[in-house]
Amino acid sequence: MTPTTPDLFTVYKRVTCILSLLRSTTSSFVFVTLSCRWFSSHHVTKSFTVALYSSSSPLLIHPTSGESSENFWRWQVDLQDRCRLHPKKDELAKWAAEHHITHNAVNALLSVLGKHHPTLPRDARTLLGTVRSGEFAIQEKAGGQYCYFGVLHSILHILQKKQEVTKHLKLQINIDGLPLFKSSPTQLWPILVTVVNLPHHEPVTIGLFCGARKPDSASEFLDDLVSEIVKLEDGFDFEGIRLCLKVSSVVCDAPARAFVKCVKGHTGYHGCEKCTQDEVYMDNRMTYPRTDMPLRTDESFKNKTDSDHHLGISPLERTSSGMVSGFPLDYKHLVY
Repeated sequence: MTPTTPDLFTVYKRVTCILSLLRSTTSSFVFVTLSCRWFSSHHVTKSFTVALYSSSSPLLIHPTSGESSENFWRWQVDLQDRCRLHPKKDELAKWAAEHHITHNAVNALLSVLGKHHPTLPRDARTLLGTVRSGEFAIQEKAGGQYCYFGVLHSILHILQKKQEVTKHLKLQINIDGLPLFKSSPTQLWPILVTVVNLPHHEPVTIGLFCGARKPDSASEFLDDLVSEIVKLEDGFDFEGIRLCLKVSSVVCDAPARAFVKCVKGHTGYHGCEKCTQDEVYMDNRMTYPRTDMPLRTDESFKNKTDSDHHLGISPLERTSSGMVSGFPLDYKHLVY
């Protein structure tokens, strides 16, 4: 029986159906805009964007008995040539991460795609860049478990993706604690960084602390971070270029900020981080009514001019960050 040629509307429905199916199962692997010679031979000016699962997934459109088989096969060969594009590894990894695809499912998918695209990794851990067991040691530190990934190690992939890298990198650090469970006191304290003058999508994690309470000691908790930053501030080599790194700011909420700075909290006397006024306890809360008091400076903080404000020496004083100017206040604890 001679197959019949579907009209343009039927072809469009088939393409749309395939596109919908592949989007729902494989996200966006390869997008190819096809201006098919077969359509051109029929004077049809129509382009389709087709998501192809692999090079062995042609659209089955058969010529009629009156159709020139030469045009049909020329279109099929042209389609196959255009389909020999490799899936983008980064997009595949992003799809798997965003949709929480299990490693077993990703491995099964890679085994199918690998038959047609041998350059793809064969394991989900390679595709997603999963840290291998033992690559980073878990330490018992500051009253809990702590793992440090490293500043340079964590931002290296950001530097490698940039065509032009500035020689002076500005690092922004974020430290905060969050509870993991409602029925348990277990807390997670991540240390996040972002390179301010190298814009990218999201911060990277350089350290993780987990324990039944916040870290016992700010010095112990931040020792690895501060030691590495001090070295990087002296300069380091990246692909033949000498770079240096400076801490531009440390972003925390008020309790975490007091902890890492080793100063009085915002609910205590001498707790204002920007001026030296004496607080007034009013309506069950600490207030700061004065606006004409001397301001704190990085120099006065370093010299411990207001000794009542300090609880100890912060490890971050060893870095280039200003201990007053480099710590912006958070809106929540200023108002509520």
